[in-house]
Amino acid sequence: MIIWFLHLRKTAENLTDAQYEIASLTTDVEDVKQQSNDTYNYVEELKAGWTATDIAVADLMRDLNVAREEALASNVRIAELASTLNVATLLNWDSSIGAMPGSCADLRRIEHVKNGIHLAMGEKGVESVYCDFTSEGKNRWIGYADVKTAPVYFSVQRTSRFNKTNVPIPFDLAKSAIGNAMNLTSGIFTAPKTGTYFFIFNGLVEFDETSNVIPYLAVGLFLNKSGNRIALALTEEAYTVKDQYRGQRAPLALQTTIRLQEGDQVWLEILAQSGTVSLFDNTNNHSAFTGWLMEEEISL
Repeated sequence: MIIWFLHLRKTAENLTDAQYEIASLTTDVEDVKQQSNDTYNYVEELKAGWTATDIAVADLMRDLNVAREEALASNVRIAELASTLNVATLLNWDSSIGAMPGSCADLRRIEHVKNGIHLAMGEKGVESVYCDFTSEGKNRWIGYADVKTAPVYFSVQRTSRFNKTNVPIPFDLAKSAIGNAMNLTSGIFTAPKTGTYFFIFNGLVEFDETSNVIPYLAVGLFLNKSGNRIALALTEEAYTVKDQYRGQRAPLALQTTIRLQEGDQVWLEILAQSGTVSLFDNTNNHSAFTGWLMEEEISL
């Protein structure tokens, strides 16, 4: 009995010791769990820090690329300015020549530095020229550039017969009149600019009945004074016929190209005719006088 009691007491002591060990182990496990949580939180903080660092690095790289591009553009602009400055300094050129440029050298003086096709004043007008500024501004003239300070052209017509000789032929209708140069009432064109002009006239002549007589009508284009004829048109017919409504008709035409000074006057006249021959017209507008400025001579 005593032995059993002693054995039981020993077992109780062992059980108490085991409980103490279990409690101690529980405390150790809780400590390990806390350490694990702390480690996890620290790792997450490190990951967040790495992400923020990556973003900051990307922003820095982008800013660096922008700065690099701006620096390259600045270098190019500085080089261009330096080139222009060197040219102006070495040759001691002004930025103005006080007139229209007449050569590649003039263009270079007003700071044209790129090779290519440019416009320059030629002998009588603006011309296109190829400039090589790397070879002391050498010229290679290409051709005429059709430059006008303002357009000049007209087209006028009659609406009735006309048979007076040695007087300017007047007109009734203006189809176009640009440049304020053609006077319908007087029939006189006054050149507003010096240059090369082109004129053309088309008309219809009406004859009476004839046998062996040859009726005719001549129209001339005159410059500045009667008798100074610069173009002539003549039409004639033999054995013409006429009925109760009309006489026989034939076309008449002239054209010319002429250089005019500013203020020169040009007009048409019937300078010769036979019998009652007339320049015919009606509302169909058979007579038309047209002219225009082909090439203006631009002077400085």
